[in-house]
Amino acid sequence: MATDLTRRNVIRQLDAMGVEDFEIGVLVPEQGEEDAKMMLREWDRDTLLKSLGWLKGQNASGNHIFIRPNGSQGLIFMDDLNVSSLMEIERAGIKPAAVVESSPLNFQAWVRVSNEPIDADLASAIGRTLARRFRGDPNSTDWRHFGRLVGFTNRKPQYVNDSGHFPFVKLSESTTRAGEHIDSDAIVELVKAGKVLLEEERAAQLAEIERLKAARNDNQTPYYDLKDPTEFYRSELHGLMGRFGKKLDLSLADWTIGKNMREKGYVAEQVMIAILEASPSLNSRKSGHVEDYVRRTVNKLYGLDAA
Repeated sequence: MATDLTRRNVIRQLDAMGVEDFEIGVLVPEQGEEDAKMMLREWDRDTLLKSLGWLKGQNASGNHIFIRPNGSQGLIFMDDLNVSSLMEIERAGIKPAAVVESSPLNFQAWVRVSNEPIDADLASAIGRTLARRFRGDPNSTDWRHFGRLVGFTNRKPQYVNDSGHFPFVKLSESTTRAGEHIDSDAIVELVKAGKVLLEEERAAQLAEIERLKAARNDNQTPYYDLKDPTEFYRSELHGLMGRFGKKLDLSLADWTIGKNMREKGYVAEQVMIAILEASPSLNSRKSGHVEDYVRRTVNKLYGLDAA
């Protein structure tokens, strides 16, 4: 029987990642990337391997195949790396669990920092630290970011060759024993740097909340009888999570809840405070521009954008 190269390479990637439970994303580009839809599957290792035939069919139909750990499992993702970046990572003493060539001479890396699950916000902060240090994509540092699954083709139109073929996603490097480097000095220092960054970002967020509270003149706000804005947000979010679960788009949730708050009579500053205090993983999702994101969202809700 002919060797199934896709299966063999997928097994190598799974072994290197050292994870048993995954989320698989099948991205369906409908009318362009901006209209793309993601089909999600939560699979263990065995189910994933049994489903390779279905994934091959999806890939052949023009869809992209992605993978990520199911939950924050101590594995940090880096995107948009070049050969120079990989060399710098190696010189820094950091050994990625897996390096994936997602398109010709463009790489993704999975770096294990813990053999146990870690706080999701910390995982994202470590991702931001890595991206800044080694010039990775700063927009791909969220702890739930997808990477490509090897053995399938990258279906982006710009990568098709003269023969009309798309490049295969390849496993460039992999460790033989998952988690074998987590006690290295480089990884220990990396985690410390992530913790410091997370503390700084949280302090900045709290400062912005206090600034907004101080700027609000309650004597001019006739909405004293409304429920506390943060509690209202959390209540609305609980309902949305119950309906959509992990499929909930958190940025869309911010917009939807903010719109409901506006209609209930909350003022803009109250909505800003609610999102800053209660929006899940806000630092992770909008790293480096949390306050700007919240202000732009609320300005649009209340028609406050500059002309």
